[in-house]
Amino acid sequence: MVIGENVDVTFASHKLARLCSSYSALQKKYGERTAQRCIRVLDRLAFTTYLSGFVPMSKPERCHELKGDRQGQLAMDIGERWRLLFRPNQQPLPRKPDGGLDWHAVTAIIITEISDHYD
Repeated sequence: MVIGENVDVTFASHKLARLCSSYSALQKKYGERTAQRCIRVLDRLAFTTYLSGFVPMSKPERCHELKGDRQGQLAMDIGERWRLLFRPNQQPLPRKPDGGLDWHAVTAIIITEISDHYD
């Protein structure tokens, strides 16, 4: 756990970083409500010291670990159809004794995509 520093938030691509840093681009692509929620979530992530200090487990964001071919990623709802997908960006991955991700020790994430979870 890192005290006194913020979660390091990076993006998987320059295109995604530009999109997520522009309210008007997000609004044009996803609509006003989703753009507002995306910006709010990213701002909150950037001002927390570790992932567990932010992560809402219930709606509206409902952050959760993914399974199957997306194991190791997390998803957070940002709209009716849209999720912000990210993964811890540190090696080794912080793990709990049972093998699960230790959210209390995640201090860096990489945003991988904004996904329509109905695709």
